[in-house]
Amino acid sequence: MNTVNVRNSGTNVRDGSAGPDEHDGAGAAPPTTIKDVARVAGVSHTTVSRVLNDVDAVRPATRVRVLEAIDATGWTRDETAAALARRRAPSP
Repeated sequence: MNTVNVRNSGTNVRDGSAGPDEHDGAGAAPPTTIKDVARVAGVSHTTVSRVLNDVDAVRPATRVRVLEAIDATGWTRDETAAALARRRAPSP
């Protein structure tokens, strides 16, 4: 029988429990991404992006689920990364 070891070192965004490496507080958890938000909301990361960019092609109920997932995960927009994606300097 083959055994595969899987290591989870991040915080579980679904229930907030710490991974095995976080009990000592030595390292910070990786930042929450829109893919984490999408997983919690049960949608694609494209749908999360559409909600964030206020695209009308998202059903109201889905928009609410995504916004609730953003609140639940504590996700915040990284303005520097967003500016790089838009190829503009971030506002001060």
